[in-house]
Amino acid sequence: MIFADEPTGNLDSRSSREVLGFLRDSVRDYGQSIVMVTHDPRAASFADRVLVLADGNITRDMQHPTYNEILEVFAGDDDIDDVPAADMVAPSTATEGAQA
Repeated sequence: MIFADEPTGNLDSRSSREVLGFLRDSVRDYGQSIVMVTHDPRAASFADRVLVLADGNITRDMQHPTYNEILEVFAGDDDIDDVPAADMVAPSTATEGAQA
């Protein structure tokens, strides 16, 4: 299991894509499980599953979401002050049975 806390936070877009591609390949090719915490919808869209957290509670559980679907979750939020506080935890696994 690999834990990745904001793995693309300080990277340019090219380097971010490389890191996210490496993580996705690790899942596909080696059966690794990745738990990634990010505020970046683009990074979260690489995940098999996205859990959206707000105020310590899971507010969404999304399977294979697209970038646009993740953006819609935040665009539909009525309280703009809650958006930055919402963390996305994105566990990616090679098989459904391996997910927590």
